[in-house]
Amino acid sequence: MEKRQKIILAVMVIAILYGIYDFFLKSPGQAPQVVQEQRVERTRQLTSDVLARIDNLTLDSEEMLVLEASVGRPGTDIFYSWPYGERPEEREPEVVQEEITGPLTFGGFIEMGDKKIAIINGYEYTVGEVIPEEGLRIVSILPNEVVLESISTNRRLSIYFEDSLFGVN
Repeated sequence: MEKRQKIILAVMVIAILYGIYDFFLKSPGQAPQVVQEQRVERTRQLTSDVLARIDNLTLDSEEMLVLEASVGRPGTDIFYSWPYGERPEEREPEVVQEEITGPLTFGGFIEMGDKKIAIINGYEYTVGEVIPEEGLRIVSILPNEVVLESISTNRRLSIYFEDSLFGVN
């Protein structure tokens, strides 16, 4: 036999001997069921401790004000409940004449990688695009501001983020 074959056989014999030792001679550990039951018991104990602390919890007036403010505006529901039988896909499509009336509103900002998108009057624009009805080109888009440039006069105009849902400027 060559030296290489002897080394491979020696490693194989060592692996077999270790397997026999590990399987037959090594003392067995705790059964998995016992470990599982211990974890369940610790979880139950932790749950009962947390519930006991919550029952004994007292809040001062400032903490109560914070909790009441965090609940939300009373009377507002963020989920729309469709009336019975009226689904958007069941209604006939409406033909809407789209035109910009009034001032420009910057209502959203999206950043995907290195591409920035501004939502102005409900339409998505990127840097360099032109708002055709207004004759304005988008120069830069920031999370709270969009800089526009008039095509005819080269004057710059900044519009700032306006959240119509929450009234945030």
